[in-house]
Amino acid sequence: MTAETVELRNRVGSAEQTTKIVLQKGDTFWLLAEVKYGGIHPIDAIYAVNNLLPSYENKDGMQHLIDPIYYAGIEYTLPSIQDVPKLKTDFWTKFDARSTKERVGEANQRTAVCIRWDENFSDLSAIKYNGRQPLKAIFALNAMSPRVLLVEGVKQILEPICQAGCSYVFPAEDEIAELERDYESRIK
Repeated sequence: MTAETVELRNRVGSAEQTTKIVLQKGDTFWLLAEVKYGGIHPIDAIYAVNNLLPSYENKDGMQHLIDPIYYAGIEYTLPSIQDVPKLKTDFWTKFDARSTKERVGEANQRTAVCIRWDENFSDLSAIKYNGRQPLKAIFALNAMSPRVLLVEGVKQILEPICQAGCSYVFPAEDEIAELERDYESRIK
């Protein structure tokens, strides 16, 4: 372990304790969370405890979160892991008080959903479509290309990467079959 890593671990404290930390040049909440919480990134909880709210912009009717600005030389709080669940709830309630079911809408309607940091297409589609996960239809509707990985000469098709803080359109149920065929034809 490098001296810089040891120093950073000392600054952020253990996951079980709430820590006050003065940001230094190059510090990001993502990096600090990585070290403090061992790979978990409760950025929304960190924003909540520090009264930081992202803004969002509408692009073509879709919401895109814009991270709040935070500065080196200012003291911020990194919450204890025990406080994270409540802080996450507080953060998202301030940003959008609707339940997940209200945000994704009914299966028979097309909806735009702003993906939160702790969400994924699989979980959201299971809620919207009563357990079904028509991911290929969602990818096709949002013009998302699969990732292709070559491992020892074998081509592997992986799901596209979704970006938290951006809106994606979830199709109405009657659109799914055609969208899935479209996606399948594109990955062959």
